[in-house]
Amino acid sequence: MSASHHLCYQETAGHPDDREAGQQWLSSKLTGLNSDQLLISSGAHSALFCLLSYLKRKGAKTIAAPEFSYPGLRAMAEQLQLDVVGISMDEQGIIPEQLQLQCAKQTIDVLYVIPNIDNPTTATLSVQRRESLISLANQYDMTVIEDDPYYQFIDEKLPSLYNMARDRTWHIATISKCLSPSLRVAYIASPNINDALGLTEEMRISHLMAPPLMTAVVSHWIRHHKIDEITQAIKTENIRRQSLAQSIFQQSDIASHPASPHLWLRMPHGYKALDFAEQASRIGVSIVPSTAFVMFRSRSQAVRISLGASSDYESLKQGLTLLSDLYRPGLIRSKTIV
Repeated sequence: MSASHHLCYQETAGHPDDREAGQQWLSSKLTGLNSDQLLISSGAHSALFCLLSYLKRKGAKTIAAPEFSYPGLRAMAEQLQLDVVGISMDEQGIIPEQLQLQCAKQTIDVLYVIPNIDNPTTATLSVQRRESLISLANQYDMTVIEDDPYYQFIDEKLPSLYNMARDRTWHIATISKCLSPSLRVAYIASPNINDALGLTEEMRISHLMAPPLMTAVVSHWIRHHKIDEITQAIKTENIRRQSLAQSIFQQSDIASHPASPHLWLRMPHGYKALDFAEQASRIGVSIVPSTAFVMFRSRSQAVRISLGASSDYESLKQGLTLLSDLYRPGLIRSKTIV
């Protein structure tokens, strides 16, 4: 495609050449994908909002999600007046048996999951869990939203939910984590052509088109395999930073993945994540308490620590060391209200 095409208005779903580039990039995890079923959005956040709006228009009322999930999901659901039901998790992610119990109590229309290196808990669903969740989706006729920004960082190439149940699954793949968040480009794989056309109408109302010049950059890097080089460099740096975190938080209750850009630090019994985050802020370290991610009232207390926010290794080391010192037994204090 000549450069001049990217200086004009684009089709809302994306120019066919750019969708073919996206198909090429996704081919390692989404087999047999037709580029006509692939849409290009201005980032995963926008993609998710348009998708939820479209599903609501089709009759969806209730979304099930892991008890700790992407905060934007809750905000979008509130804006669209959709109910969100949090499903209990363990170290392997969302618990299928808990989802089944909830499905027996009420109608669940949509299931939302991040299958690989979950944000914020870092859990990756096993093949067995994926099969169980798809079985429940089939049994209770749930639409599945598979939000998968971290696939390129896992070594074991686990099957996508989209491949396991294409007729009911939407797959969102952003380049924000493996390339750059400044390039507002994400790909949406739809269950079929009719749904692709329906979502396109929703996207046209929302943002008309993904930014053409940014899309052009991403397509070029895909075709010339530059995206693979950059992703590998980011993965290598993630591994280096995770190794540093593990060496500093040796005795702490951490959930992580070797190539994750974040980790999940569980609080000792009786301590509040919000209090710990506030204390960390006072010493110049910014972390996110579990209250920002919770989909329902939960007794679990944890904080998400981003390892990519620091621009250099030494600053990260200093911040993690301060957090580790603060985390030591006897130093964490609950806020006193007078």
